[in-house]
Amino acid sequence: MFDIWRLRRAKAKLNRALEREIAALQQAGKKAEAEMKAKELDKKQEAMEDRINALASEPLERKASMLDLPLPPFPHLGQPNEFWTWSPSADQLVLTRIGRATVRERIRKDSRERFDSKARWITLLTGIIGAAIGLVSVLTNFIARLFNHH
Repeated sequence: MFDIWRLRRAKAKLNRALEREIAALQQAGKKAEAEMKAKELDKKQEAMEDRINALASEPLERKASMLDLPLPPFPHLGQPNEFWTWSPSADQLVLTRIGRATVRERIRKDSRERFDSKARWITLLTGIIGAAIGLVSVLTNFIARLFNHH
């Protein structure tokens, strides 16, 4: 997670620096150089975003696999879809932002269901224990009265 934060920060810093350079070149009337810098910025942004996608996808895919949750549908016959994209840096398919959000929602839903299931049992056991304590109290009072009258 720290690597992703660092990459996003570096990307923002790079964007600011190159945007200043592009603005300076445009003010100086060097439009061709400004366009080249803009293309350079786009390529660097894509490379960093690709690396961020790869780093962010891996733990989500691992967690979904550990919980036996289905991943979003993979692209069919190399056709891209909204959930997966090819990562040149990872040399594999990685989840897009939409794909990561989908997997995170599935993980949350599964966690909620597991918690609710445990909470029901805890509530049931608490009720049974409370009833047992009440019954023991009533029986203890009843037995105590029986022996005190004789």
